Amino acid sequence: MIQFLVAAPCSGSGKTTLTCALLAAELAENRRDVTIVTNSAFIAGYVGRLPGAKTVLLGGNYDPDAQTATGPLVRVCAREFFVDKFFFGTDGFDPAFGFSNVDMLRAEAVRAMGERAAKRIVLTDASKFGRRSVVMLMPTEKVSAVVTDQVPADCQASLEAAGVELILA
Repeated sequence: MIQFLVAAPCSGSGKTTLTCALLAAELAENRRDVTIVTNSAFIAGYVGRLPGAKTVLLGGNYDPDAQTATGPLVRVCAREFFVDKFFFGTDGFDPAFGFSNVDMLRAEAVRAMGERAAKRIVLTDASKFGRRSVVMLMPTEKVSAVVTDQVPADCQASLEAAGVELILA
């Protein structure tokens, strides 16, 4: 069985939330034996309506603004799953700092969910490059790939030096 872990996005913009939800729906509709594991009530509800979709919603403290579960229970739940690919959003990327987030509890949930993934994939747009938020989300060397619309040269050099695959979409 192929499993994908789709984290609730870190930023509150809603743009990455929809991107993650659409990705999860695409995976569920077009692949067999796929399970979507997420801490996002929005993503679970969106994907869960699809025929044949297998969706697992991780538990934790509910954050109504982000529609996500956070806190120590997310870590306990995430430890039960080994996934092929883990998709998540970011609030910023600084070549010297790595990927960052504005919310400590959401960042902790992303790190916990990423621990059991074969590949960790960041979904972001170009506006996040060259920005640093207050909380470390994930060190660059732990990220397998970044899917984005464009990457500034200094950030591209840093990501490539760390062995991160860049996918322009």
